[in-house]
Amino acid sequence: MLYGTNDILEEDGISVSATSFSVAPKFTWVINDTFSLYGKVGLASAALVFESGSEELDFTGNGVVVGAGINAALTEKLTIRLGYDLTSTTLEIDDLGDVDAEYSNVTLGMHYHF
Repeated sequence: MLYGTNDILEEDGISVSATSFSVAPKFTWVINDTFSLYGKVGLASAALVFESGSEELDFTGNGVVVGAGINAALTEKLTIRLGYDLTSTTLEIDDLGDVDAEYSNVTLGMHYHF
């Protein structure tokens, strides 16, 4: 999964953006014909970029991603999904050392089966 955001913080000439890429197998438990639950766990790579005027600091690192959610089949071909993912990484920069970071997000999606 690929996540990206601009301007997590934009204040007093400082701008912060973040990206995250993860690979995680998804395990699904079918409750009935309508509902199923899923969980996932895998590897993640992340980056934070701080910009202030002409200076830029790049923090990059690797970590883990975990997630869970629920699927609801509205019809045979149309499903909606509500999920939560948490990415935990240790970001590194040469001159400043390590920074522990956590990204979390809630997703709402729709899937159509052709």
